[in-house]
Amino acid sequence: MSISLDVLYHLVEPNVYENYMNNLFGSSNKWVGIYSYDGKLDLPMASHVLYREHNDYIKEHFKNFRLVEIIKNQYKRTLSSDPETTSWCDFFFYESV
Repeated sequence: MSISLDVLYHLVEPNVYENYMNNLFGSSNKWVGIYSYDGKLDLPMASHVLYREHNDYIKEHFKNFRLVEIIKNQYKRTLSSDPETTSWCDFFFYESV
């Protein structure tokens, strides 16, 4: 199993993101686990943060993997929550088909 935890949204350069995703999915024979946010947030972010729709990217570029489960974060961040104890992210699990 290849695992990516809190990484995807820190890869702001397109070529770095693409290389990382190729390595992540290329190094797995069966399972990939991702902890990240899937979507775009229309909020001010630090220059080292870029939220993307990674599931759409995976569907397009890694057709031999399918999303099998999303585990929603029970401590989901909101605009009024404490950023030290919450997160925008969920767990996404993909299986090779």
